[in-house]
Amino acid sequence: MGNYKNLLYGIFKVFVSIVLISMVLMIFVNAVLRYVFNSGISATEELSRYAFVWVSALGAILAYYQNKHVGVDILVNSLRGIPRLIIQIIAELIVLYALYIMVYGGWTYFVSTLNLDSAAIPVPMGIITITPFIMGAAMLPKTVLLIWDHVKEYRDKKKKREEEDMRG
Repeated sequence: MGNYKNLLYGIFKVFVSIVLISMVLMIFVNAVLRYVFNSGISATEELSRYAFVWVSALGAILAYYQNKHVGVDILVNSLRGIPRLIIQIIAELIVLYALYIMVYGGWTYFVSTLNLDSAAIPVPMGIITITPFIMGAAMLPKTVLLIWDHVKEYRDKKKKREEEDMRG
């Protein structure tokens, strides 16, 4: 399972890197065209904006799945036992609610902008407005698994303490 996850993370990282590199190249080419030839390609401005939104969204998903996201755990680290489990579950439930808002609001926003074309190129705005929905939907399973992991960790530590108490 670990090798499979690492392969998926690797593929995902390569995809995000390709989108990032294409964004940088579009901006660089457009800057050179503006500086040297006093003209530019308006489509690359729009496409680089799209690429930036997608790199941000996909990077956030990747960071969340690899536990590299920003988190404040001062309170959780100072607690043990049931209080720690309760705080962890409350925090994950808050995250679940935020993800629900992202999924529901993202889908509503996507549906309302699906038939609108962007300003510079004839591409539906839905390509951009779907990102909150995809981010929320992609992060939901991980959050549910985190709740399960917190409960499992609590049970394992409790079982270990009970075994130690029986020995000594």
